[in-house]
Amino acid sequence: MLPCAASSAFAQGGTATGGASTTKAQTSSAPTSTAPSNRSISPLTPGQPVPPAHPITMEQTRELLELMNYKSIEQNNWSQMIAMNKQAAPFIPSDVWTDVQTNINGIDYPTLMQPIYAKYLSQEDAAKALEFYRTAAGKRVLQSMPPVLGESVAAAQQKGRQVGRDAIEKHRPEIEAAQKKYQAEHAPPAGSTAPGAGGAAPGQSASPSTPPAPATPPPPASTQPQR
Repeated sequence: MLPCAASSAFAQGGTATGGASTTKAQTSSAPTSTAPSNRSISPLTPGQPVPPAHPITMEQTRELLELMNYKSIEQNNWSQMIAMNKQAAPFIPSDVWTDVQTNINGIDYPTLMQPIYAKYLSQEDAAKALEFYRTAAGKRVLQSMPPVLGESVAAAQQKGRQVGRDAIEKHRPEIEAAQKKYQAEHAPPAGSTAPGAGGAAPGQSASPSTPPAPATPPPPASTQPQR
């Protein structure tokens, strides 16, 4: 059970702080049995998790988040986003941001997250995970997973963009031919000067522009608990 990053409420821009990935967590599978452990895993229908018979307790959730240093990561990411929004909207009074930060600092994350964790993790699952995370190796895993996943996401995005560029270059002749055909089929009536009708504007080249590379999908699950 690896921690999933919850700081994604503000982190859609892909900003990473202190090595922590700020991408949004995704859960793609969940137990299909009510046994407390050793449950078979199958794809989860969104909104319809099958909870374990003995879900993770509040005490276990609290310790798990403490070992993750979860609150500190959340506060750090929220503080960064507040700073970014201050620059984007300098007219907003400073006491507004102070109020926001104060209320963020007061969030009780275990209470907020426990019902979510309880849908997927049993007491035995949590006990075994906590047993590992208390060890030196477990602590290193928790410390390393945010930067590891952050760098992995960046590498995957870069590779995806390169794949898109390579595909466009490979198929450039047929893409340009298809674009010319489309422009010809959607050309404005003769003598029409309506803008955006599909023809080239006066003084502009009629040759097709380079199509953009395919969009890169959102980053995968990060390393802190799901929101």
